Amino acid sequence: MAVGTKTLPDGTVEVTEAASFTVPDSSPVESQRGKELSFSFSFKKYPSLDVAKKNGVTDADLLKAINVGQKIKSRSNAYQTALAPHRPSEVAPDDIFERMVRDAVRLGIPEDLARKNLQGLRGSK
Repeated sequence: MAVGTKTLPDGTVEVTEAASFTVPDSSPVESQRGKELSFSFSFKKYPSLDVAKKNGVTDADLLKAINVGQKIKSRSNAYQTALAPHRPSEVAPDDIFERMVRDAVRLGIPEDLARKNLQGLRGSK
């Protein structure tokens, strides 16, 4: 979230942004657990390629920045994909089980048979 901007003499724009996060309950700092912590940071932004080049940014720098950005996005996507099966489900296992029973009944399978088969699958893990 942008808090403020200031155009500098060299044509760049200094942007100040704020962000916040909730301290996890597992934090070693007990007094901060569950609290919302805010922080701010500033960075230079080039409003155009002309301003960037006047400030010493070369074509090689731009190419390197593009490639780094592509790598970061790709790594992030791969990380999230690899992590997905290991995240705890927001739905309780018993709720999932009952949903599966209802779906089986909708398919025409008798409820007692669906429960028995799903219980068998549950026990085989």
